[in-house]
Amino acid sequence: DPAALLRQSRTLLRQGGFIAVSVPNVAHAFVRLSLMAGRFDYQDRGILDRTHLRFFTRRTFRAMVRQCGFTIQTETTTPAPIEEVWSGAATGGRAEFLQPLGAGMARVFPTLFGYQFVVSLVPNQSAQRIR
Repeated sequence: DPAALLRQSRTLLRQGGFIAVSVPNVAHAFVRLSLMAGRFDYQDRGILDRTHLRFFTRRTFRAMVRQCGFTIQTETTTPAPIEEVWSGAATGGRAEFLQPLGAGMARVFPTLFGYQFVVSLVPNQSAQRIR
């Protein structure tokens, strides 16, 4: 239960502390295309890793963060690790060309091409006063 964990972690933070969180982007283009093809297959790693119990889009993750009394201090969107998601990328120098392209696409279109969202969270000061 990610929300319960976030709420509980608020009590453990010292003044000036933050929480670093990384969540996979279930709205990534690969997952969207797979869904359009009628597939939602769990895998050994990646966005659909078998160990992932909850899935988030950037919007649903941000909503949960706010509901738990946190503010996003920093946010980074990571591109898909090309060598991991396409085995053919390792040959012929494709990864050296595709990785920067993927990084640029993730920066410009984070909700479509971002592989994961990495954020630092700080307690929302107004939420702290309410408690």
